[in-house]
Amino acid sequence: MPFITLTSDMGNRDYYVGALKGFIYNRLPEAKIIDLSHNIRPFNIIEAAFCVSNVIEDFPEDTIHILAVNSDPNIDINMPSNKDEWPMVMCYRKQYFVGIDNGVFSLILQGNSPDAFYRMTEAMTIPGILRFPAKNLLAKIACQIAEGNDLNNLGELVDSCKTVSDLIPVVEPNLIRGHVLHIDVYGNLITNIREDLFKRIGGDEPFIIYFRSKDYFIDKIHNSYNEVPHGERVAIFNSNNLLEIAINMGVHKNGGGANTLFGLKERDIIRIEFTPPGSKETIDSLF
Repeated sequence: MPFITLTSDMGNRDYYVGALKGFIYNRLPEAKIIDLSHNIRPFNIIEAAFCVSNVIEDFPEDTIHILAVNSDPNIDINMPSNKDEWPMVMCYRKQYFVGIDNGVFSLILQGNSPDAFYRMTEAMTIPGILRFPAKNLLAKIACQIAEGNDLNNLGELVDSCKTVSDLIPVVEPNLIRGHVLHIDVYGNLITNIREDLFKRIGGDEPFIIYFRSKDYFIDKIHNSYNEVPHGERVAIFNSNNLLEIAINMGVHKNGGGANTLFGLKERDIIRIEFTPPGSKETIDSLF
């Protein structure tokens, strides 16, 4: 029996998560359910994609990921269009991702190619399916996959998914302009700038990472938080190869995290300027 992971914006206050799990166990008593997070902010597919994409390599083949965030289909049966948001299964890295085609799949892929997309047309013919779709629609599809049903019998193979493209870093000569993708519980600022992009654009050239104003900048990448004194700013590439800006030991009760000290929030801009010899005279000329 494959693992089934749950990512939702349902929280833990209400009965919703319990009902979702009960539905799966009722159909698959031997199911192995893993909670990734139920504290995704309501309807925030960016946060949901970030959560799921960072655990893919930790799970075995055939794992089924249920993305129960913004999980209501949005389909105009009378006038179909490319704006419709169907239930979909994405096959990627030998795992299954079950959700609504609202952009979340493109955020997980991060420019990579999937193995396949299946639009779950058959599921939409079931009466009452839109009442609690996370359970009656997405969880049901996940159970059908776990039971070994052929996806070709459950839906139709399609070529692409809805794309969210404004979250890709902008690259110019000697410049990367990204943004804060996620703020974790420690107040660390996790960006959408990957280590391979950083190395490809900058190589071994000197650089400045800056945000908000020239009063806040970092000109070195460290290997760990503790390479700087407590309370000092630090930039690292984390375990998922994303640029992270932090304050060492900087949590709410200890002076504050990077988000509060720098006044940054998700989607705020992070700039990296590389400075080949002779391209800049002073640090001030960067700003």
